[in-house]
Amino acid sequence: MVSTLPGALEQTISRRPNRPFLLFEGKSTTYEDFGLAVRAAARVLLEQGVRRGDRVALVAGNVPAAVTAIFASLRVGAAIVPINPRLTSSEIDALLQRAEVRACVADAPSAPKMEGSAVLPPTRLLLEGDREGWLPLAARARGAGPKSDPPGPEPDDDALLLFTSGTEGTPRGVLLSHRNLLTNARQLEEGVGPTEKDRFLLFLPVFHVFSLTVCILLPAILGAAVVLVRSAHNFPAMMKREVLYRRVTIFVAVPAVYNALARKPVPYLFQKLNRIRMMISGAAPLAAGVIEGVERRMGAPLLEGYGLTEASPVVSVNRPARRKNGSVGPPLPGVEVRVAGSRGEELPPGEAGELWVRGGNVAHRFLGGMSPVDREGWLRTGDWASVDEDGFLTIHDRVKDVILVRGINVYPREIEEALGEHDAVTAAAVVGAPDPRRGEVPRAFVVPAEGSTTTEEELRTFLLDRLAPFKVPRTIEFLDALPLGGTGKVLRRVLRERPLPNDGAHPGPAPRGAP
Repeated sequence: MVSTLPGALEQTISRRPNRPFLLFEGKSTTYEDFGLAVRAAARVLLEQGVRRGDRVALVAGNVPAAVTAIFASLRVGAAIVPINPRLTSSEIDALLQRAEVRACVADAPSAPKMEGSAVLPPTRLLLEGDREGWLPLAARARGAGPKSDPPGPEPDDDALLLFTSGTEGTPRGVLLSHRNLLTNARQLEEGVGPTEKDRFLLFLPVFHVFSLTVCILLPAILGAAVVLVRSAHNFPAMMKREVLYRRVTIFVAVPAVYNALARKPVPYLFQKLNRIRMMISGAAPLAAGVIEGVERRMGAPLLEGYGLTEASPVVSVNRPARRKNGSVGPPLPGVEVRVAGSRGEELPPGEAGELWVRGGNVAHRFLGGMSPVDREGWLRTGDWASVDEDGFLTIHDRVKDVILVRGINVYPREIEEALGEHDAVTAAAVVGAPDPRRGEVPRAFVVPAEGSTTTEEELRTFLLDRLAPFKVPRTIEFLDALPLGGTGKVLRRVLRERPLPNDGAHPGPAPRGAP
């Protein structure tokens, strides 16, 4: 069996040369044409001295040339370092310095952001257009020299260097091999059941591992098509033009998108004509009440899954024929999970503890050489979870996010879901706040619905009908938007750092019945 990503792509090209791979803004690129573009771009990288074991930074939005650059880098044996183009110049500089890249590939909007950088490598390739100091990759590829194939990578060579989202501090570099990523894509193929006839929607950013694995690598090994969207700023137009007209069958998004879909009416004609057969949610928790609303509007199952960068990233996902709302599904084939107590002992079904994961998709190296796994290959995820008797996994919260109210575990996600049931709440996040008597108390941040006049007291009364008093937030603050990272995760550390109301005084009195 082919065990590198370039090898898997070549295998698909030989089987499906004339099938479309990328559909973008009215143009279709077949697998054969995409393969030719990848080989030409790889020759340019070789001409510029990029070799096996090097790293190539990619700072770009969702354009076909970015996908080409990813596979071209992999073809010469280099690891790709995808970087969020929305980061500031100093943030990009810090990641380039840590990654020690041999070359940098950028799109036209991102290139100016990096000019003047002391750590930007001499080899600078521009995906499209022309700019002084940058080599135009597309133009150079058309006249690239020798056509001999590079030696290429080995299965355990690094394929991706990904920096974790940094929601709790400095991002950590995770190195994923070709074997890791191919394993996860094949686990998804076996577990979820996509086929070569599917069309995947890709409007999430290509710099994130969820998008890379589920929306690029998985379709590429299947021979399926990818409907690539540059931007989803005009979401209704995107749904009509890309989802409906391009006949998308697999809709992949994050909870923020599904939260919006659950609240907005979907035209009846769209409901009747769209060809979506499954929707997949990942990267952050999905409120249980959202699933029913989205499925009713879209007419297809919404499958919540769970993963993390170190697992390439998918660990578990609900299946179309085997699912439980409120869970993140059973583990994918070939993925082992265990729920461990404080001493590492395995806990019985239904009991919550830290989730450990093992499998061929799990990374074995961090940037700097440390291993994320123990001697037996187990990755400690830092997530508080439980597994029921049917093998379905439920994520309760990050271990570090659990709030200890007089020693009692309070899960922010439970409070957030309760707040989300109120019609006046568009989004909510809960963190722990220090309290002199109770150790910690919940502190909530809410984005109200447009035109809402709800008050803190009204929301607290609403929660008292749904939660034990000690779980009801001591303060509820209204924000225009929650602080989000590039992948849609709430930046809880930013919320924790906000000064408490009343000039930093500790939160007010607890609800009656609180411990």
